[in-house]
Amino acid sequence: IDILVDMAGTSEVALAMFFATAFTKTKEIFYVQGNPYWYYLWFFPFSQFSVGRFLFASKEIEEKFKTLFPFGSEKMFYLPNPIDIHKFRQMDKTPARKKLGLSPNEKIIVQIGRIEPAQGSDYLLEIVKRNPDKKFIFIGKLKDENISSSNLKNLNLLEFIPHEETILYYNAADLSIFLTKRNSYPFPQRESIACGTPVMVFDIGAF
Repeated sequence: IDILVDMAGTSEVALAMFFATAFTKTKEIFYVQGNPYWYYLWFFPFSQFSVGRFLFASKEIEEKFKTLFPFGSEKMFYLPNPIDIHKFRQMDKTPARKKLGLSPNEKIIVQIGRIEPAQGSDYLLEIVKRNPDKKFIFIGKLKDENISSSNLKNLNLLEFIPHEETILYYNAADLSIFLTKRNSYPFPQRESIACGTPVMVFDIGAF
């Protein structure tokens, strides 16, 4: 293995990554998320007997790891998660809404990603209820029965859209919401900002 990429980042995945690369010639691991306080048990052998470099998607997490694990700091580097700004770019709201069949006058708020408690679906439901004058569009697999049974008139649920339409929804929206409760480094909030649409997120280290 030359480069091993972890897109999940849970502690059990980290342990599997160690076993996959220990005493091998793996050159780099790109660890997309990770709270260093969780990983005392595995990080020492990982840093001593595994890969040549650890690449972190967050400057903050890189600095924390270097502070907590100085014995492996020479292997730790920051590498940002990139967004294709040629694809995710700002465009005028009017044509974007026209292509999607959305009203030019409504206040539209979008959420793209799985709709489940770990992704803040309980907060999302409360926000929709408290803002009946705004139109909400949730795009992603629905895993919260409270939302599926809510029958809120100002909420549209779309389980799937063609990937190329995501740029239209970001540009059509006045605001996007991404309320994951996990310390992760996902793409939707970056894609939205690249399209010029502000994002509401939880105050967690990843953001």
